[in-house]
Amino acid sequence: MLDVSNSYVEIERSAVDMAILPVGAIEQHGPHLPLSVDWVIGEAIAHRVAEKLDAFLMPGIAYGCSQAHKGFRGSVYISQETLGALLEDIA
Repeated sequence: MLDVSNSYVEIERSAVDMAILPVGAIEQHGPHLPLSVDWVIGEAIAHRVAEKLDAFLMPGIAYGCSQAHKGFRGSVYISQETLGALLEDIA
């Protein structure tokens, strides 16, 4: 598995031909869980998948389409159009 801690030369010399991009929202889940739970789980799953597939692990996106959480302090969201455009540009 490679990630952004590797150099351009290491990535260029590798046989890696796939990238994994974790996406997980920062949003409220009540008083019993941290705001980052979706993002942390997404990062952990992406790391395991990247290791298993010998893929490049990209830095995660910590924003989701969480308009339903509007009004809850700490919840951060972007529109579906913005997330879609971001993912399309990265791909």
